[in-house]
Amino acid sequence: MWQWIENHLNIKGFKNIAHYNAYSDSFTKKPTNFFSNKKLNLKKSTLKSKNWSEVCGYDTRSSIPTDLIKYIVKQLEEN
Repeated sequence: MWQWIENHLNIKGFKNIAHYNAYSDSFTKKPTNFFSNKKLNLKKSTLKSKNWSEVCGYDTRSSIPTDLIKYIVKQLEEN
């Protein structure tokens, strides 16, 4: 999607990578890309990742840690 936006609308974005377990022990390491119009300083983890079977169900596995959302909003408010 971002490649299309960049190529067709000439709008540049930033690829911001976060590891979910850096924000909550209830998640695996799961590196996730967040594309935005702002460069974010998201946390990366060096901790060993849990297995998916150790995470409580599909809903948790598919959600975003609340602390990560708060962290992103805080950074956007400061900029």
